[in-house]
Amino acid sequence: MIANFPENRNRFDQNELEQLPQIAIFPNMNIDYIEWFFNLDFEVFTSENSYPLLVSDVHPPMEILMRYLARFQKEAEDRINVSYAWGHPGLISNIAKRYGTSPENVMPTNGATNAIYLVCRSLLKESDHVVIEAPVYEHLMASPEFISCNITILKRRPSEYSVDLDELANAIRSDTKLLIITNLHNPSGTYLDDDYLRRIADTAKSRNKDIRILVDEIYHDFIPGKPAPAATLDDCFITLNSLTKVYGLGMIHCGWVIAERQIVKELKKLQVLVEGCGSRLLDSFSSLIIENLDEFLDHSHKIATGNREIMKEYIQPLIDNGLLTEDIPVHGCIYFPKVSNIEDTKSLAENLADKFNVHIVPGHFFREPGHIRIGFGAKPEQLKRNLGKFVEAISYLLK
Repeated sequence: MIANFPENRNRFDQNELEQLPQIAIFPNMNIDYIEWFFNLDFEVFTSENSYPLLVSDVHPPMEILMRYLARFQKEAEDRINVSYAWGHPGLISNIAKRYGTSPENVMPTNGATNAIYLVCRSLLKESDHVVIEAPVYEHLMASPEFISCNITILKRRPSEYSVDLDELANAIRSDTKLLIITNLHNPSGTYLDDDYLRRIADTAKSRNKDIRILVDEIYHDFIPGKPAPAATLDDCFITLNSLTKVYGLGMIHCGWVIAERQIVKELKKLQVLVEGCGSRLLDSFSSLIIENLDEFLDHSHKIATGNREIMKEYIQPLIDNGLLTEDIPVHGCIYFPKVSNIEDTKSLAENLADKFNVHIVPGHFFREPGHIRIGFGAKPEQLKRNLGKFVEAISYLLK
């Protein structure tokens, strides 16, 4: 079972529109992937007869989480009963300490998705020029589209999926307000190190000295050695991150922005309209988690490292046989290969789902239709089971 793949924003008649969530009918906001993912039947994720490779984060570390919930129960009163005018002070200070910046440069948010919207809505207005990478995570495109910005696509090309500095220079204009990239790149997993980020900043600022660069670092903590957030390298950078993808803690809805102080001040003015003062309970618990984040990070590295070897065992023969291209990424827990001799993988994904109950994400949701995305952050035994069925199914369909 799989939901139909949307073709365009005008695919519904008026009666159908009235049955959809209101957000789905904004003419300038493309949320095809979000709709599709949310509309997948619940049984896709729970049925023993389903083989999902959809989820793009690490499996929640429930045993560790329960231990800290028990500890939080003892500390809750002290952690909750604090001044809370512009966010939980313990959470802000712990994020700042963890990522090597000042509390004045940090703004907690209700997840990274809300952070994307807050940054775009604060910095951009209708007809502003924005440069956005592609392949792209849909949320990063949706907010500028909703604001009716003028968007130029910056291609990140296989197999390296780096940012070409010459193409970047050609894409940036003297009036470009914002450049949007991800690091690790979502969905390929490519890492841009600090030196390369500085070169990106220098290139962009040579075209417009006032440009801002939004760097979604939702997978950044997978890099060993705890490299600094982009926002600590140059004031033109704005960093977004959360406890979701690397840590598997999306249930807590803890995200944050790290940016130059004046930007944080402006963001807070919009945040109080969108989020109010946040959740004192969740933020105080998140403060405890970030105080002890190394334990969660060790768990995530262990899962990703072990699962990468499982991926090699199951996927490398498909690469060797020419059915898939692109190597399995060195970092992260998502894989974005090209499927050989297929220009658009929608039909392939539908056949995998309908005939084999195997569920992957087709590449058109990332504006790269010949690709598919496989998430490999699941429990190892689940990953082996699902990959085994995927290999069987795709080998049959592509024979």
